[in-house]
Amino acid sequence: MKTTLAALSLTALLAPALSQAANAPITAEQYASVLAGSWRDPANSARDGYRHPQQTLEFFGLSATQSVIEITPGGGWFSEILAPLLKDHGHYIAAVQAASSSAYAATSEQNLKNKFAADPARYAKAEVVEFNPKAPVLGKPASVDAVLTFRNVHNWVDAGTAPATFSAFYTVLKPGGVLGVEDHRAKDGADLEAIKDSGYLAWGYVLKHVDVSRASVAMYLIPPVAMLMAATLLGEHVALQVILGAVIVLASVAAISLEGRWRSIAQAERAQPVAVEVLGDKGVAEVKVGW
Repeated sequence: MKTTLAALSLTALLAPALSQAANAPITAEQYASVLAGSWRDPANSARDGYRHPQQTLEFFGLSATQSVIEITPGGGWFSEILAPLLKDHGHYIAAVQAASSSAYAATSEQNLKNKFAADPARYAKAEVVEFNPKAPVLGKPASVDAVLTFRNVHNWVDAGTAPATFSAFYTVLKPGGVLGVEDHRAKDGADLEAIKDSGYLAWGYVLKHVDVSRASVAMYLIPPVAMLMAATLLGEHVALQVILGAVIVLASVAAISLEGRWRSIAQAERAQPVAVEVLGDKGVAEVKVGW
């Protein structure tokens, strides 16, 4: 049976140009060099034709200068690619479940650390951080450009930790940051129990747990706050038209916030329609959300 592996990319703000480190795109030659690297496990390289790592990372907008957290990288399939790509100008962070959470977590963390220690040319700058899966903290707030996770969300759904985990993603991402999610795709309309039983993930479930509107709303407050600071701290005269504009912005923010609350209530009563388009056979998808 053919497995459909889909990737989802979401930006945390409507204005990514303000903060997203996209000034150092990774070239096709760099991808080719890393994917052909002798340090990669041959069994991992053999899966490239099925997992399409270059296309996936390009879809996520990976840049050589970014600070990137990979959540629960397991044996390091993507670590073998991400760490070398980011070692010169970026920062690769492997976030693993605390060793105290389970014997499996302890073994996985130690194996990953051993992998990194055995090849300092590739992994000397890679960092391993632990998080509590029940109350995850992945780093300082607004400190990374991208959070990536590959074939893990269905496990969090099964464990009941998905809401807390997605909240931690939002907290650690910079304004304009990217959340990249790859997982096995369930049939449209699959319910929570079906996800737990099969390990295949419904798009709607992921989208429901990713709140991008809060950060977007915060961005709208920058102009009126700047105006207020200029008037109070610098003594600048504020024209009536500017004050009127600030009132309109504040009213819009209030309306958006209230709409978000009303939408949350409505979501409890009806499913959110989600349209997904798989781009060719590359395992990468474009997601459109509507009401």
